[in-house]
Amino acid sequence: MRELHWDYETRSDADLKKVGGYRYSCDPSTRILMFAVAADDGPVLIWDHIDPHCDESVQALALLNEAIRTKALLLAHNAQFELAVTRYRGAKDLGLTELPKLENLRCVLAMCRKAALPVALGAVADLLKLDIQKDEMGKGFIEIFCTPKAVALRAPEDYKVFDRSAKGRRADNRTTANPLDGWQAKDGTRHDEVLWDWLVNVKGEEMTVRQAYDRFKEYCKRDVEVERLVHKKLHTFELVGDSLASFQFNLRMNDRGIPVNIKALTHAQKLIQQYEKIAHTRFHKMTGLTPTQGAKFKAWLTERGYFRDNLQADTVEAFLKDYGDFLTEEALRALTMYRLLNFAALAKVPAMLNMACDDGMVRGTMLWHGARTGRATGKGIQPQNFKKAKVNTEIAYEMLCEECSLEDFQEFYASPLEMIASCARHFIHHPGKRFYDCDFVGVEARLTPWAVGDQDKLDSILAGVDQYKRTASMIFGVPYEEITKLQRQSGKTCELGCGFGGSGDAILEGLRKAGVKASLKDAKAWVKAYRDGHPKTVGAWSEIEKAMKLAVSEGKTSTVLNGMLKFGRVKAAGMVYLVMVLPSGRRLYYPSPRIKPKFTKYTIAEMQESEWKREKGGYWRDEIQFWGTVPGTNGAKWGFVNTFGARAFENAIQSMGADLLDEGCIAATKAGFDIFLIVHDQALCYERDDATIKDFEREFCNVGAWAKTFPLAADGCVVNYYTKDLD
Repeated sequence: MRELHWDYETRSDADLKKVGGYRYSCDPSTRILMFAVAADDGPVLIWDHIDPHCDESVQALALLNEAIRTKALLLAHNAQFELAVTRYRGAKDLGLTELPKLENLRCVLAMCRKAALPVALGAVADLLKLDIQKDEMGKGFIEIFCTPKAVALRAPEDYKVFDRSAKGRRADNRTTANPLDGWQAKDGTRHDEVLWDWLVNVKGEEMTVRQAYDRFKEYCKRDVEVERLVHKKLHTFELVGDSLASFQFNLRMNDRGIPVNIKALTHAQKLIQQYEKIAHTRFHKMTGLTPTQGAKFKAWLTERGYFRDNLQADTVEAFLKDYGDFLTEEALRALTMYRLLNFAALAKVPAMLNMACDDGMVRGTMLWHGARTGRATGKGIQPQNFKKAKVNTEIAYEMLCEECSLEDFQEFYASPLEMIASCARHFIHHPGKRFYDCDFVGVEARLTPWAVGDQDKLDSILAGVDQYKRTASMIFGVPYEEITKLQRQSGKTCELGCGFGGSGDAILEGLRKAGVKASLKDAKAWVKAYRDGHPKTVGAWSEIEKAMKLAVSEGKTSTVLNGMLKFGRVKAAGMVYLVMVLPSGRRLYYPSPRIKPKFTKYTIAEMQESEWKREKGGYWRDEIQFWGTVPGTNGAKWGFVNTFGARAFENAIQSMGADLLDEGCIAATKAGFDIFLIVHDQALCYERDDATIKDFEREFCNVGAWAKTFPLAADGCVVNYYTKDLD
């Protein structure tokens, strides 16, 4: 089948990062400036809105039209963006009469994710050492021609203006939000004239507007050349079979969009602004400061009993829980108000409003293969981290829908901002319609014992035994029936933290966050008790690590966990990969693996615990490393990172969960259930007259033969809007 690579460059007043590709594309200010296109290995052509009737523009547009009409494969480095732009601007700016079919779209960026490589085009081209590299001047051209950022234009050296005495003088600089839109005089008068011969600074290099625009067109063409080379280099990671089905499900779900209640959101935002105005005044009266003056407020608090290093949300919450009595009454009120006014969960309300398209749908919120495990992650509104409600929010949401006053809302709720934030899920709502809401039952908890063959634990889960109490009974040596609430909390921390190799230090930190007082000695004893009680899980870690090291150091292929996982080493895209083959047949890739001796220091607590540890200071071990995103950098920095058996086991379990979710969603979609949202192991679609929630549950559990022995179950219900059990 013929392949066509293409790339748009657009101009808009909308902030792409803030509103997302779909809302950006449908903004009235957005327009297509140019697009570059190439068929197969043919020349790259450019369509230019400045000269749409020139030969090259006509050829480029004809090529794109033909590809859409003949259902050729359409490739872009971010296919979802190209789809959104074509949907909203293709007819208006290009005269397109037909939209691309989603099944014909392919994404080079998605291939980068599958290959566990950087997704930025320049970064991956550099890593792959391509003969052609991305033009680094591109960001400068985008700032000048694509955004509403103010641009200074300087007159050419020989340009002069004349006063009444006919004496020439240099022209003043002129400003513009976009050189292609004309310019603005000092008196505010706007002129449509494009000052092609005037000078502009692009990343430190001065050139005329004409030269900058021509270079911008070359930059656009270069992007298609680089994208095409990346696609060829990554042919091993082509989206085919199950990965293509998964990608296209994600693409279709994003294109369908999440319905949000614009009326309720708009009113909620109004109440937030009203309350914040009042609260800002009160805060200033108490402190003489504004809530944005964090450093000065911390100093003010320190004088009144606050002794933490920062005012981050987790730090403040822990301090108020443990040491709130240390503060003066005035300081306690001010800190509580500061915490509410800086409540991150409130950002969900403007985020949903900002991303909503004209039809009330928020689109493009799920990132395919966003996690290393292959699981989709959220972007934009990120429903995965909506605030968990601690109280019933039904009445509060009804009041927001009815556009209640702030005074009425405060009569019911002492903390209106926190209550509005707690209603975040309910805003996913299409008034007059209902949703099917279906969730896998305890899927990750079941996958771990199923994968290692721990039938006793799996049977106890299926029998409804509280696993946190079961673990607490194990670590405390107390009968299950006698476990206290505090002991159960300790059991919960150990159950969640120990299953994938959590150490005593990590468990101790988790216990402290949960409000459980314990020593490092206690935590280590509980870790040991957990591991002694789960020998098959611990054995799986060792088995996996051994297989990984054999694959990296000797190139040997081996299977573990009774053939459930396979490890090997392959060469692809000019580099070596460590590969984990999952039960579904899908592969996880670890680029440029190596074994490197590493000296690990004992912690201060460990050295205080034992004299011989103080003498040694630490220990050497062979560490498995691969090229990946450095933890704590939010994916911005790449380098060699480490892994080990327990962490790889966690990758495997989470990947199996991702496969179950993918396969269930695809099966349900084929059965006619148009899923518009997935959150963790939960999926939502519209209610159907010809199918029941039980039908949705059944199709959602219709997964591959690899999981035929896995006890997969789903629990569904019919809801008026998205909801979640109370925390």
